Amino acid sequence: MVDQQAADPPRSRPHPYLTHVDGLRGIAIALVVIFDVFVGRVSSGVDVFLFLGGLLFLTSQMRNAQRPGGPTIGQSIIRLARRLVPALVVVVATMLGAVMLFWPQSAWSQPFENAAAAVAYVANYWLAANTGGYDAVDGDAPLFQHLWSMSVQLQIYLLILVAVYVSYRLVAARNARHRRWRRTIIAIVAAATAASFIYALVLHQVGLQDLNYYSTLARFWEIGLGALFGLVVYSLNGMHPATRTGAFVLGIAAILFTGLFLDGAQEFPGPWTLVPLAGAALVIVSGVTEPDGPRGWRDLGPVKLLETPPFVWLGTISYALYLWHWPLLLLVLSVTPAQPFSAASGITVIALSLVLAWFTHLYVEKPLRQSGKPERRAVLRPGYIKRALSHAPNAWYPVTAALAVVGVAAIATSPLSFGAYQKHQANQILDEVDGLGGYEEVYKGARVNFAGEEAPEGVPIFPPAEMGPDGVLDAAALDGCVSDFDSTTVHDDEDCWYGDTDADETLYLVGGSHSEHYLPALDLIGKERGFKIVTYLKVGCPLYFEEKIDGTYFEDCMEWSADVEKTIMADPPSLGVFMVSTRPTVIDGGGVEQVPDFYVEVFKRFSDAGIHIFGARDTVWLTNPDGGMRDPAICVEESEDPMACGEPARASLLPWNPAVTAYRGLDMTHLDVNGGNIVDEWVMTVMGNIRVYRDAHHFTRQYAETLADELDRQMFDDPVKADDLSDLGREPGPLTEEELEEAEQASSKSTSTSSEKPTTSTTPTTTTSAK
Repeated sequence: MVDQQAADPPRSRPHPYLTHVDGLRGIAIALVVIFDVFVGRVSSGVDVFLFLGGLLFLTSQMRNAQRPGGPTIGQSIIRLARRLVPALVVVVATMLGAVMLFWPQSAWSQPFENAAAAVAYVANYWLAANTGGYDAVDGDAPLFQHLWSMSVQLQIYLLILVAVYVSYRLVAARNARHRRWRRTIIAIVAAATAASFIYALVLHQVGLQDLNYYSTLARFWEIGLGALFGLVVYSLNGMHPATRTGAFVLGIAAILFTGLFLDGAQEFPGPWTLVPLAGAALVIVSGVTEPDGPRGWRDLGPVKLLETPPFVWLGTISYALYLWHWPLLLLVLSVTPAQPFSAASGITVIALSLVLAWFTHLYVEKPLRQSGKPERRAVLRPGYIKRALSHAPNAWYPVTAALAVVGVAAIATSPLSFGAYQKHQANQILDEVDGLGGYEEVYKGARVNFAGEEAPEGVPIFPPAEMGPDGVLDAAALDGCVSDFDSTTVHDDEDCWYGDTDADETLYLVGGSHSEHYLPALDLIGKERGFKIVTYLKVGCPLYFEEKIDGTYFEDCMEWSADVEKTIMADPPSLGVFMVSTRPTVIDGGGVEQVPDFYVEVFKRFSDAGIHIFGARDTVWLTNPDGGMRDPAICVEESEDPMACGEPARASLLPWNPAVTAYRGLDMTHLDVNGGNIVDEWVMTVMGNIRVYRDAHHFTRQYAETLADELDRQMFDDPVKADDLSDLGREPGPLTEEELEEAEQASSKSTSTSSEKPTTSTTPTTTTSAK
C-alpha cells in the first residue's frame, strides 16, 4: 500500500504569473503581422511563439498530472480543444465565405482543401505535400498557409501530454517517487529535443528544407527547449539592474533583427533558430524577480515596458490576431487593384485584423473559459459531460461547443462536397451536349486547327473553369507516378505504365511536368499503335535541371536524373524517349524560348547510346505584366472574350523551332504542336470549346487528348528529323536585329495587352512569405 504522505507531491516554490511574457507574446505577433504585410519575409515571431508555448505547457501539465483531483489526459485534451478550436473554426468559416463571395469558383478548390487540413490540424503536412516549399512562387499562396504552426503546436502538445501522463502512471503513481518521475519526464523531453534538433539539422544539410520547415519532428525541439527552460526559470533569482537591462536589450535585439538578417524560410528550424529563442529566454529571465518582489520601473528597468497595457493587450489577442491577419492580407490583395501593395492597404489589413481579433477574443475565446474545473474523471464515462457542462460559464456554452464540433466536421469534409459539386457541374454540361451529337462532336480542341474540324458555337467550355485538379490532371499525376519536389524515387513499375501495357515495344516519357502533360495524347497513340509507355517523371525536373523556380539548388532533381539516366541506359526503350526540347529564357516562364546547353548534353548522350529522341517544343507559358505566371482558368471563367486570356505567340515562340538547329546531328525527331491553340499569331486559352490550360503552362487532360492525331503524325507518319532544315521558315542561325526587336515588341505587347484585358487573377499571386 502506498504511503499517503509519500504520495503527495512535494511542495514547490509558487509560480508567479509573468506578465511580461504576455508582452513578449505581443512583440512576437507584431513581428509576424508586420513582416507578413510589409516586409515579405519570415520573422522570428512564430518561433518565439513555439518557445513560449513549451515554456508554459509542460509545467502546467506536470502539475495537473500529479495534483489529486487534477484533470485526466482526456480532460486536458478537451481543454486544449476548447481553447483553440472555436476561434479557428470562426476564422476559417468566415474566410471561406469571403472566398465564395469574392473569388471565382475556379479558385475555390485550394482554399477548401487547405481549410480542411487546418481544422484537422494537419495543415503542415498538407502544405508540405501540395506546395513547392514555403517560398513557392508558382501560383497563389494558400489562404490558410499560416496555420501550419497551429497544427505543429497541437501535434507536439499531444505528444507531450502522452509523455507526461503515461510516465506518471508508470513511475510516480506506482512508487510515489515524484522526484524520480520529474527526472524521467525531463529526460524524455530533453532526449526528444536533442533528437529533433539533430533531425532538423540533417534535413537542412541534405537539402530537404521544404519538409524541414513543416515537419513536426523537426519543430519539436523549439517547443521542447521552451519546456525545459520553463522547468528552471521559476527557480531563478532576480538580476542586478544593469544585468537585467543588458539581458533585455540583447534579447529584444536578437528577436527583432533575426527576420531582417536571416531568411527564415531557408534556415528555420535549423541552428540559426537558436538566435531568436535565446533572445526570448533572455527577455523572460530579465523579468523574473523574487516571489512577491517589487515590479516597478526602477526594479525591472526596460522590461517593465512589456507589462504596459499595449503590449499585454497584443499578447492577449495574439492567437486571434494570428488567425485573422494572413487570410485578410490575401483577400485584400485579391480585391484591390493597387500594384504594388500599398502602405494604405497594409494599414487597412492590420487595423481590420486587430478589430476582428479583439471581437473574437471577447465573444469567442473568453466566453468559453470555464468558471470552474470538473472533477477528475474519464471523459467517456457516463455523467462526465453533464458535470463538465455544469461548470459552463453561460447558457450558450453547450450551443457554442456543438457549433464548433459541427464546424470542424463541415469544413473538414468540405473538399468532398465541393468535389461532388464540381463533378455534378461537369456531368450537367455533358448531358447538355448529348443532343448535339455528344462530346466528340462538340469538343474539338486542337483538331480545329490541325484537322480543319468545326466546333459548334454557343456551348459551355469544357472542362469548366471551376473544375478542380482531379478533373483536368493526367493519369500519371492521379496514379502517384510523378515524384515530388523532395523525392528521388523513380516510379517506373507496372502501375506507371500506359498505352498498350502488354506490348513489347516501349517508349519512355522522361522529365518534368511539361513532358508529363503529353501523356493523355501518348496514351491514345500507344493503344492505337501497340506500344507501352513507361514514365520517368518528377515535378519541376527536366533531366539535370539544377535550379528550382525559387532560385535554390535542386539537389533532388540532380540525384533523380542520374538514377533515371542510369536506368534508361541499362534498359533502353525500343522506340525512344519522349522529352521536351526547349524552355523559356526566364525560370518562371518569361522571355522567348531557348535550348539550354544541358538539354543538348543529355540528348547527345542518349543519341550516342543509340536511343532515339522525340523532342517536343515547349508550351507557351502565360505570364502577368509583372512577369509572374497567371492562371488562365480564372480569366476564362470571368471573361466572355475568348481572346482576352491569351497573349501574342511571338512573345514566347521564335519564328522557328530553335531545337531544330540546336540538336543537329542527333538521332532525333522534332515535335511541335503549339499550332493547335494559336490563331492569327495569338495564343488561345480556349480552343474548339475545350479549355487548353489547367494553369499557366500545363495542358488540361481533355485538350492534350485532342493532340493525339497530330502528335502521331509528327512522330511516325511525317517526322521532322534532326538534320531536316526544310521546315524552318527561315535559314538557321541567331536572331537578326529585326527579329530580336520584333520579339521584344511582342513581349511588350503581351504585357500591355494582358494588363488591359481581364486576365489578372482575382486571387492573389504573391511571393510574400507567411511566417
